[in-house]
Amino acid sequence: IKIAFFTGSFQYGGTERYLLNILKNIDRQKFDPTVMCFYKSGEFLPEIQRLNINIEVFPINKGLFNPTGIKSLIKAFLFLKNNNIQILHTLADWANFFGVFAGKFAGTKVIIVSQRNMGHWINKKSFFYITKIIYRYLSNGIVVNAYSIKKHLTNEFGILPSKIEVIHNGISFNGTPCKKSNTEQTKNKIVAGFIGRLHPVKGFSVLLEAAQNVIKNYHDI
Repeated sequence: IKIAFFTGSFQYGGTERYLLNILKNIDRQKFDPTVMCFYKSGEFLPEIQRLNINIEVFPINKGLFNPTGIKSLIKAFLFLKNNNIQILHTLADWANFFGVFAGKFAGTKVIIVSQRNMGHWINKKSFFYITKIIYRYLSNGIVVNAYSIKKHLTNEFGILPSKIEVIHNGISFNGTPCKKSNTEQTKNKIVAGFIGRLHPVKGFSVLLEAAQNVIKNYHDI
């Protein structure tokens, strides 16, 4: 089965690591994967190149609606059609916009889109309506990485829950159990923490505010 994954670039991020994990573990006896991207750059690129998977570049310049974006859209449409790509999986945001339209023009049989955040980037009405059309009418399914995102899509865009599949982010695990710290400060206590970029959309400040209330009422945390 010929499958193409469409992403922005290969910089450090949750979506990019998600793609890397898929490519490392995909059954190459059943699937023939290709990666489509806007920019062939980023810290994960060397790891993906070592997997000997074809990478196709479709550059854009500050949006899709300019000569560079339109030229790349035509190029992507021709690539999907000429290579008989059967499944197209777009990995969120601009890749959804670009990839879905290219896939529809090419007649790609299955188009799967991804929503991997709460839609903070949909800050214009035009983006909202285009996203709604893509999710409701132009895609065959939607993959999200949290139940909160699924609820958001059903409430905001009126998408049927049956069309949305929740697949949580995975991590590589070497089988060695984690050893809990036994310092005086953490002994016999539940340890809670945060992993992620220190960016407002990650809600790190919410954790700090919540922690103040939690530790007042639960002394074993």
